[in-house]
Amino acid sequence: MKKILIFHNIPAPYRLPLFRKLSEFYDLTVVFLQKKEKGRLWKIKDEDLNFPHVFLPEVSFSLFNKNLTVNHGISILIKNLSPDVVIAIDNPPNLLTTLQALRVCKKRKIHFLLWTGIFPGYTLGNNLFFKIGDTIINWIRIKNLYPTVQRFITYGKECRYHLQNSYKVNGDRIFVGTQGYPYEDLIGRQFKYALKPRKIAYKGNTIVYLGYLRGKKGIGLLLESAYILKKNSIDFNLLIIGDGHEDVKRLIEEYSKKIKITFVGYKEGTEKYNYLKNAKILILPTFKDAWGWVINEAMYMGIPVITTDKAMAKEMVVDGKNGYAVKAGELQSFHSAIQKILSMPEKEYLEFCKQAFATASNYGIDYSVSCFREALESIG
Repeated sequence: MKKILIFHNIPAPYRLPLFRKLSEFYDLTVVFLQKKEKGRLWKIKDEDLNFPHVFLPEVSFSLFNKNLTVNHGISILIKNLSPDVVIAIDNPPNLLTTLQALRVCKKRKIHFLLWTGIFPGYTLGNNLFFKIGDTIINWIRIKNLYPTVQRFITYGKECRYHLQNSYKVNGDRIFVGTQGYPYEDLIGRQFKYALKPRKIAYKGNTIVYLGYLRGKKGIGLLLESAYILKKNSIDFNLLIIGDGHEDVKRLIEEYSKKIKITFVGYKEGTEKYNYLKNAKILILPTFKDAWGWVINEAMYMGIPVITTDKAMAKEMVVDGKNGYAVKAGELQSFHSAIQKILSMPEKEYLEFCKQAFATASNYGIDYSVSCFREALESIG
């Protein structure tokens, strides 16, 4: 049985079932580089971490508007555990630790794989210092990291194209498919797609946003689209689930004077899905998203999705079949897509729901596991 070390940033609830599943096939230890991340409100219990794992000591700081984390004890850990393969996450805040792990692996002749979700605009900066930081990180990737990685395990198809076209990585080194969602572990069979709830949602005309509240998520675009729909006398309800930046909350409050908005704040578990099941449409109007897990969640429940070309989960969205993926920031395209689904006949809508679930079924936990296994088998 191969001995594997996975370096991962934080204990994320959607990753834990993947680690448990991989531990059935490998002698696996997960090395967490951070205990938590700013803005993440997940509650992880000790019993959720029921697979071999360690937390490395961490020191966090900011440089050129980039949050970075340095970890101690990497060399000793790799020496003591003596893995056959190390898989490290390609996450900018953890880049220094990834480089250190790579250096140790080269010295000890250990296979090194990179788990990445990089895509066009991934490090999109909004000021000079941010752009300087991005430039440095990309230079390090090009010069010190990507050329020496044996295999890349990627989030999705867009990531593969970006590695090949922008970083000239040979396609034979890239394995696609780690964004399978552990539906039954995290959502449960009671919220799985069924016809009756979708018929109820069809009549309810509820538009739902679920996620972190920040500018890059495109909340302003959603609110303005909703305002246009109201002016066009389109009947709907807008439900916003999530928490985040105060400026976005103020924007929601301003628009609540023009349109009816139900804002319930952060929810998780059964409570979250009890809200989400009422959605006729799930909206993710993002300007930048390495994936967009809420798309998996919604489609598993049979909810059509409207998102943008900047959500890498757009590969799950087939225009006119299970939702729409429009150009980010295009107000006309966005509210037109919403209006199409709100106004479509019930039979057509229910077919969208059926196709959404069919798509989600292809992005389950086995999809993720198979990607890792193929990459690991390819190195012998």
